[in-house]
Amino acid sequence: SWGDVHDSAPMTFLVPSITRCVSEEELKKFDIRLYLGADEDDDFWIIHHRKLTGPSWLNIKFSFHPSRPNKIPFNEIMDLAYTDGSEYLIRVNDDSEFQSSNFITTGITALLKHSPPNIGVIGSVSQRQVLIHDMVHRTHLKIFESYYPEIFSNWWVDNWISRVYGAS
Repeated sequence: SWGDVHDSAPMTFLVPSITRCVSEEELKKFDIRLYLGADEDDDFWIIHHRKLTGPSWLNIKFSFHPSRPNKIPFNEIMDLAYTDGSEYLIRVNDDSEFQSSNFITTGITALLKHSPPNIGVIGSVSQRQVLIHDMVHRTHLKIFESYYPEIFSNWWVDNWISRVYGAS
């Protein structure tokens, strides 16, 4: 039902929530980038991806990826962020909304408290007790070949990352 980029989930939910929840302190401290991706045959994004906008401090990077049944190009998108030097990676869906101010600082603080620091995952948990969004340090991609194992469809990536590090 999207007629224009401004009707899309990233522009309706995700970008406005990032804008609301990133603090002035975080803007001074971090280079904040939003990586979005779509299937290479997605007609809507082929036409509209260049129209994505946000505040001047939010660097939006859009990429196209081969279409695969039951797959979202999370691995490819996270690999782009890693290659660009991103220190921390937060995986959400395009229709996600951040609701907590200072969410970047809160997440980094939590990951630094892990033993060893920056090894593990944090995120929001569903009723099924699996992470529906997750944040890791770039070390995650030094430990594993990809953000999520390629073998899993979209339905199992949440379960995998929730269990690979364990609840504690």
